[in-house]
Amino acid sequence: MTTASKTPSPKTAIVTGAASGIGRGIAEHFARDGIHVVCADINKEAVLKVAADLNDAGHTVLGMEVDISSEASVSSMVAHTMEWTGRIDTAIANAGVMVEGDILSVSLDDWQKAMNINATGTFLTARAVLPHIIEGGGGSLVMNRSEEHTSELQSRRNLVCRLLLEKKKRKE
Repeated sequence: MTTASKTPSPKTAIVTGAASGIGRGIAEHFARDGIHVVCADINKEAVLKVAADLNDAGHTVLGMEVDISSEASVSSMVAHTMEWTGRIDTAIANAGVMVEGDILSVSLDDWQKAMNINATGTFLTARAVLPHIIEGGGGSLVMNRSEEHTSELQSRRNLVCRLLLEKKKRKE
């Protein structure tokens, strides 16, 4: 009796913030490893160029404009991914922005934009992909926050807050 071996279908990974930097590098690495990659980014022109370059190199990549701070946009990304490959094995929540300046100079609009992308966008991505990762038998969800997006932001604000508190204590 012989059993036919079925070749498993390639895994699928979603990478947010894939139009440049770390996200692009992660997408390129996955593509070279034979993983089907969804490159997602708010910068439509740049993310479509990344996808086209990787497809031209013989990889299987889908590029799409996604605003990770929008629940509808993230849901659409996941729906398109499931239509395209029928699975999500890995998601890299990599998209992020940096706010320039200290706590006294950053506008509320800039702060809210950063929080909507860096925090809410990561949450929305995780919440949307996890049911599919679990349903598929497991996989990976990586929430990537580079120092550019978090540590620098936090350290500047923390330093300013500490200095203001120390100044206030000295006056009391």
